Amino acid sequence: MADAELRHRVLESAIQFVPIYGWSRQAVEAACQAEGLPSGLHSLAMPQGPIDLVLHFYASRNQRLAEAMSEWRLGEGASTQTRPTPNEVDAFLYRALKFRLEQIIPILDTWPQALGLLALPSNVPSSVGLLAQLVDEVWAQAGDRSTDMTWYAKRLGLAYVYNLTEVYMLQDKSPEFADSWVFLRTRLSDLRSLKQMNLKAVTSMVRDGVMAFGNVMYFVSPKHAYEIQLQSSPPFSKSGLILKLHSSCIRRFGIRSSRCCWRWDCAQCQGRAFTSRLDPG
Repeated sequence: MADAELRHRVLESAIQFVPIYGWSRQAVEAACQAEGLPSGLHSLAMPQGPIDLVLHFYASRNQRLAEAMSEWRLGEGASTQTRPTPNEVDAFLYRALKFRLEQIIPILDTWPQALGLLALPSNVPSSVGLLAQLVDEVWAQAGDRSTDMTWYAKRLGLAYVYNLTEVYMLQDKSPEFADSWVFLRTRLSDLRSLKQMNLKAVTSMVRDGVMAFGNVMYFVSPKHAYEIQLQSSPPFSKSGLILKLHSSCIRRFGIRSSRCCWRWDCAQCQGRAFTSRLDPG
């Protein structure tokens, strides 16, 4: 068996042990034992450490989504020559993001640890690349043929929706994540109104520069750095999801919120910011 195949086998097997051991060498060693392989193979499977396990999970679940979307389009007899209607695009985007987000449910309790690893500076290129791959594949399968600035705007907007819903899921206590799916549908509905509210804002994100990965999304402009960040102090509490946003960021992106309190100052401009729990509506 080639090294790449063996590595994939070990890492995929290790996912089942993540709920027990977290994103760690112990999970890979447990997988080696379960597969009847030497425990020392962990050095081959994850030479960079636990981030290799996280990146494998992210990439393999992206691949699952890509395969599922191809099957959906095949089953529906979708034609590459026929432009889908806006309602069909909305339904496809919702189905695709919901499918991808459902992949993290089995390991949701350990996902904050994975997000922390993805957000490390040394891992940002890989994590941003995987997120870009995810949203590009979804838009391509949805039939997007744009070639102007909206190509970037659509992908950045979808990445924003995906990240925000992913963070929302971490504190969702509703049965079968019903509130998360309402939240996702609402954010996609906002995205649909690009001409009315988002196109100008999202295209400015392309101009200003955007990084979106893991539990942190940064909007960096020449004057301000807007930040949406999961505030987590050990032990992580899923019921304690706190977002830190600039007031101008709230106005700019139309994020709905509740239980506001003026509390923090922006390190960039000394402007006021507030904490808030996300509201699915």
